[in-house]
Formats: sequence, C-alpha cells, structure tokens
Amino acid sequence: MDFNADAEYAIAARGVRKTYAATKKAPAKEALKGVDILVRRGSIFGLLGPNGAGKSTFINILAGLVNKSAGDVSVWGFDIDRNPRQARAALGIVPQEINMDVFFTPKEALEIQAGLYGVPKSQRRTMEILSALGLEDKASAYVRMLSGGMKRRLLVAKAMVHSPPILILDEPPPVSSSFPAPPLIVSRPRPPKRRSSPSSPFSTSAPLPPFKRSSPVPP
Repeated sequence: MDFNADAEYAIAARGVRKTYAATKKAPAKEALKGVDILVRRGSIFGLLGPNGAGKSTFINILAGLVNKSAGDVSVWGFDIDRNPRQARAALGIVPQEINMDVFFTPKEALEIQAGLYGVPKSQRRTMEILSALGLEDKASAYVRMLSGGMKRRLLVAKAMVHSPPILILDEPPPVSSSFPAPPLIVSRPRPPKRRSSPSSPFSTSAPLPPFKRSSPVPP
C-alpha cells in the first residue's frame, strides 16, 4: 500500500484499530482490527459487512467523532491527526437517520448549515443545490410537510453546502428487504477549481448491481 501517494486517494487508511474501553456492564470491544482501505479519487466505494462489523465506527473516525486507537488515516490528502479541520471540511456526511428541525424550510436549513461551515453568503449555493436534488419547488415549505424521500434528499443537500470533495452516505435506506444498501463513499475525480455541485447526483429506485472495487465518476 503506497500510503504516501495521497494525491491519488480520497481516503487512505492503514492499520486502523479501535478498541472501546470496558465498562461495568461489558468487557472491552475491538471494533476495528487493523483496517487498510484506499479509496481512489473519482470513485464510488461501498463498505460491505454484517451488522457490527465496524462500518459506522470507521466513518465516525473519518468525521472526527471517534478517536482511533491506532493507525494512520488521511482524507483528501490531509492527515486526520495533524490537519483535523481540513480533513473534516473535505467530507460531507449523510447520516442514516433523519435529523433536522421540521419547523425550518429546506432553504433555511441549508443557509444555517452553510453558516455553520463558515461559507460566506456570496458563495452559498442554496437554490442551486435544492434544484439539483429536485427540491427547488419545496424551498419555502416546512420540512415537516416533505415526504420521507424528500427529507432524505434534503439530508444530501445539507451535506453538500460546503462543496466537499467527498460525500459519505452512512447506510442509505435499503431499496428492497432482500438487498440492504451499504454505506457509500462518493468522491470527485480532482480538487475543484471553483465551488460547484457534483455533476450528476447519484440516485436509484432499483437494487444496485454487485459492487466492483471502484467505479469511475465522470468529472
């Protein structure tokens, strides 16, 4: 594994371990046992594994929500220990659960999210993102009035407000009871020269074909 060639990889992880400390009710648990992962820029990468395999733990380490016990990780060329802010800024994470204030409108939700990321008002792309995800006509509707599918698209929109080069979908909803969807990592081919939306948002209403190691994303 050529861990130094960060320019090629959206995410590079080597020997990542995570052990949760013992409690009064449970012994210590090793969630990750020396994980090695390389995700090339411009690819779609699926994290496959049974429940409890450590998929969400690995994503939480990338996001800075969980401290790894050992190993090295870089996100878009930034070491998560030496450059944590830059590494986190390179990620847009779509959570598994719907977690948003239902009394805001989609437009307000994106404006607030962009403000939290420090995006200047002149550089915000709220309506552009809503339009790309088919929510432009719902921009001023209360979130509580949206359908379940629209709320999930709004979660994707919120993850895009700061133009991250990497989108992570943590366990998107399954498209069928017999084909659960894995966590997905979607990466741009190269650093953008300007702030822009992904050229073609990924969506499907049918079971995905078997995952290959990586699938190219058009620039």
